[in-house]
Amino acid sequence: MTNLSNELPDKIYVPLGRRGFHPINLKACVRCFNAERFVLNFIEKKEYPAEIIDNAKKEIIDYKVQCKNCNAIYFIRMTLFKNIDENKEEQIIANFNILDENGNDEGWLGSTYI
Repeated sequence: MTNLSNELPDKIYVPLGRRGFHPINLKACVRCFNAERFVLNFIEKKEYPAEIIDNAKKEIIDYKVQCKNCNAIYFIRMTLFKNIDENKEEQIIANFNILDENGNDEGWLGSTYI
């Protein structure tokens, strides 16, 4: 199995109104906020069937993680939106949400261009 943490960007961004964007370390624990580089253990990956909406393709991937510091288990959900133009896919943006251990959405974490 490949290292699942390499599939996710290190930083994502949250808009701060008119003051720009705040970077967030996606690989830091959202429960204990431990920002050490290798604090998360990526347990599994679940991909959902892609959806075509107008001229865009929506892909959803869940990454189940466990913090090595506080033992919290949760999911990082990556939702990719790709523009489809003349049968050619171009990635536009990736949104990230946090889900609890049972898969309940706890909210939006941030976005980035990949």
